Amino acid sequence: MPGPDDLTPTQCALLEQRTRRATVDLLHACPGLNKQQVADRVGVDRRTLDEHLRLLEWGGLVVVKPGESNGERCCFLKMHEHLWEDEDKRILYGQGPVRWVALFLVEEAPVTAADVAEALGREPVTTRSHLRKLRLRGLAEKVRSAGAVYHVPTTELEEWAREFGGGYRRPWERRA
Repeated sequence: MPGPDDLTPTQCALLEQRTRRATVDLLHACPGLNKQQVADRVGVDRRTLDEHLRLLEWGGLVVVKPGESNGERCCFLKMHEHLWEDEDKRILYGQGPVRWVALFLVEEAPVTAADVAEALGREPVTTRSHLRKLRLRGLAEKVRSAGAVYHVPTTELEEWAREFGGGYRRPWERRA
């Protein structure tokens, strides 16, 4: 996050408002959340968030990009805009399920698709689809051992998780 010396007077004034400051802090920790995720975590309704995001975009602090899902809009700090430009990692932003699979993979590998499905409370077929998407983008690999197929993260996914994964929710932790 830019320090106070890096901000214009207008940007400083925008961040004096609690919701806008909370939004910027959240996006610093969790780039690429969709608008509904931001609204839920900041504790405002979606219309209120939209107005704050318009002001933050106008002030050059935030950018909103079209998500992978129809109609989804993903939010980034302006300084993190480059994250959206990486088409392979773009799948990690917006809706949570693929990101959850990716983070679980980083934290628990090697894992089978069944392990991931059980931990996340998802259907195995859906989990296999998410793992396939991660593999196609070079973020995960298959490893065969003792007659089973395991999945492991690539170095690229591990680096992303180290840098940006800390603030995202992990639904499997609620199930434990």
